[in-house]
Amino acid sequence: MNDKNKTLYAAVKDSAALFPDKTALLFMGAKIDYASFIRDVNAVAGFFKGLGIGKGDAVTVCMPNIPQCAVVFYAASKIGAVAHMVHPLAPPAQLSEYMKFVNSKLLVLPDIMIDKYEQLILSGKTLLCSPAHYLGFIRRTLFSLKTMPLVNRVKKAENVYFYSDAVKCAPPSEPDFADPQATAVYLHSGGTGGHPKTIELSSRAINALTDNGMEILGITSFNGGCMLAVLPMFHGFGLAMGMHAMLCHGGCNTLMPKFHTYDTIKLIEQNKINYLIGVPVLYNALLSKPEFSGEKLKNLRQAFVGGDYVPKKLLEDFNKRMEENGSSARLYEGYGLTETVTVCAVNTTYAHREGSVGKPVRGITIRAFSKDLKPLEAGRTGELCIAGDELMNGYLGDPEATKQAFFDVEGVRYVRSGDIGYLDEDGFVYFVSRIKRIAKVSGVNVFPSEIERLTMDEIGEIKEACAVAAPDERTGDAIFLFVSLKENVADKQKFADYVCDFIEQRLSSYSRPKRVFFVDEFPKTLIGKVDSNKLKQIYLTDKI
Repeated sequence: MNDKNKTLYAAVKDSAALFPDKTALLFMGAKIDYASFIRDVNAVAGFFKGLGIGKGDAVTVCMPNIPQCAVVFYAASKIGAVAHMVHPLAPPAQLSEYMKFVNSKLLVLPDIMIDKYEQLILSGKTLLCSPAHYLGFIRRTLFSLKTMPLVNRVKKAENVYFYSDAVKCAPPSEPDFADPQATAVYLHSGGTGGHPKTIELSSRAINALTDNGMEILGITSFNGGCMLAVLPMFHGFGLAMGMHAMLCHGGCNTLMPKFHTYDTIKLIEQNKINYLIGVPVLYNALLSKPEFSGEKLKNLRQAFVGGDYVPKKLLEDFNKRMEENGSSARLYEGYGLTETVTVCAVNTTYAHREGSVGKPVRGITIRAFSKDLKPLEAGRTGELCIAGDELMNGYLGDPEATKQAFFDVEGVRYVRSGDIGYLDEDGFVYFVSRIKRIAKVSGVNVFPSEIERLTMDEIGEIKEACAVAAPDERTGDAIFLFVSLKENVADKQKFADYVCDFIEQRLSSYSRPKRVFFVDEFPKTLIGKVDSNKLKQIYLTDKI
């Protein structure tokens, strides 16, 4: 079991001592064993110290899931620096704003992104990494020929450094940073109230989750295996479960900078992926391919989904595919928020219930509270609040928001989730809606997520659905429903009327959409969720 009272670096260092020859990272055919991995982490930590980076300093990591992303992350932990994880597709202006806010001392980028961020690279200290660094000679050569014109534009700048040089540095001479409570990671999120926040997470909070790694996987001992590490490390799910959990237990992370359906199927066939975690769109993509079948699926041991609404049919279809092909793997839904690192409740092989997001993981308490923060009994709906070892340190630079996010009851500290839900008599958690997504139609509460679940689960023609609320002069709010179809319908207006009638009959007249829009392809956020704000911008401007 991983010890939560360690730093992130110390947890992985201990794994490297136990499993030096095991593969820690698998990337495009290249294998990096634990001994080599921790050696490079130590060298890059020495490079950081040489730049004057130390305890509490932010290092901005703007990279996809390539080996250097993991190396840099743990190197920061070794010296007590804070890994500031940012999406590699962040616009330059946004990245610059993020870096100024956290007072970043260094920007780490892949060299293939020089063109996009050139001005930012030249304005401050930057470490450039070649994604081909760990690959064979021929691939490295071909890749360098491709990036050479970009590198030549910045290589003479005094503030630009290269990963190939950083891994040649001597490790720091001073002892490893050892405070597990100190902030180790900055992640950007919407905050429990829906406003953009920079969340401070400690090593202890992240390790508390990975302490539960084997229990979540439904096993009592870890006999190796590979996790598909495709969820980005700037997201708590991808960071803690997609990367850190495997490294804490001597497993292998199969790195995939961008999800490719056929590459994933091939890696499963090669027994290089045994565990899957992802958002619904990943599983839909796999299930859409007939090649995702056969003996190869027996290599899968377990799969988990979260980050967006999970249609009941997706779970059924995945599990049916596994059963038909003799695989013991099943797809389980979980629940979490960045303020609790990520997963704080999950269905597992030993405890699962249809319609729920599972039971709280060990060390976590989840309760529903009333508006005045009084605990509610089982079955009553309120705001879900979480207590335990996984809680964030707070919101960076925003003590007022931090104060509002936390509260104490009976000597126990809870963080507010901003989510509406309830627990049943057996402790299973049920998610109903985000508080900020509750609409008031003629003064009556309407849950857009309830409409989405109903239509996706019960109306066979609908592939995806997104319900949004918009201001209405007569009713206060009005509901608009966006749907994509599995196949064309002959009369869309007739079908839209049917959908509206169905919603009204099953829910209420207040939930009836004012209009149904048919969408060929839903816009997605950077982590694969349906972008409801983008839908409103595209379809509702001047149409309400």
